[in-house]
Amino acid sequence: MPRVTGTAIPAWSLTQDEGAVLFGRMADGPTRIDLQGIKKNPYVYNIAMLVPGGIPADPTDAVTEENSAVVKAHYRSTKGTLIGDTESAIRPGESFITQLVDFHDAPTVREEWYSTGSKWPTAKDMRWWHTVYPDRKDIVTSMRDLIRHRSPGEQRDETWLGAVNGLPGPESTLAFREGDKVTLNMQEMGDSQPGHYAYFQGDNGTKSTVRLYQDGELLKEQGWFTVATLPVSPDPATYRITMDTEHPAWFPLSTKAGTAWTFPSARPARWRRPPTTVPRGSARRSRARATAATRCPWATRIRATCPCASRRRTPAAARSSRP
Repeated sequence: MPRVTGTAIPAWSLTQDEGAVLFGRMADGPTRIDLQGIKKNPYVYNIAMLVPGGIPADPTDAVTEENSAVVKAHYRSTKGTLIGDTESAIRPGESFITQLVDFHDAPTVREEWYSTGSKWPTAKDMRWWHTVYPDRKDIVTSMRDLIRHRSPGEQRDETWLGAVNGLPGPESTLAFREGDKVTLNMQEMGDSQPGHYAYFQGDNGTKSTVRLYQDGELLKEQGWFTVATLPVSPDPATYRITMDTEHPAWFPLSTKAGTAWTFPSARPARWRRPPTTVPRGSARRSRARATAATRCPWATRIRATCPCASRRRTPAAARSSRP
């Protein structure tokens, strides 16, 4: 209860019937209440079922160590802060999800268990989407993970809000060139964990400026590149993308970040090229130089990747939208 209301007063909830019994005892005179519980439980259990067709006669499933995935999650923050998180189970074809933020103390380390099912093979198609809210007073801004599949027996470590607070890496961003057009999708913030990304949203002190240059001439400047398609010259040219961000005070490890990529590019003979990788952005200014044929930020897997590889698509209603 205190985590939901934001108060420092401990609270204990009772059912209606239990409350009636307690009030009856209190009416007879002084009543002593002894409460026992676990102050801090370093375990979280995420359980979901995916059953085809109608509700089965026995809608139960076993959750065991063998058929569960376990993530050891490290949450970084200054001591004494409250952060929130949501964990959504997403079924195939899901178009809408509802998330309820659960707040907990940070910094902390806990084990997070995920059920993968045992009776119904369709459970293998379930995906999980984890989101962390660094500031309980501003849940518009959040750090998100890729939508992931959890496998039976899987074990992994994960760090949230680890330094340094720069741009996301190639796991969650997208850039490609087709003919004389480039498409860029670059999130404004990430942490030290590959796959984590965040957008700046709302009026909370965050600022972002992205620019695209061609042979030193500014082609485009705006607040962000979110699936932005821009025209470029068919002739060989040197391109430069810069992204400067200012972060709110709730992430004290890095309040500003500047990143730049410089690379040559021209209209490719074939529009699709092999995947490439450009170093992750950081709070220090970084630059990636490359050749057009092998390390262009506009080369890709199926279309192209760089400075980052394409991220997994979220369900239509779960994709991030701009204010």
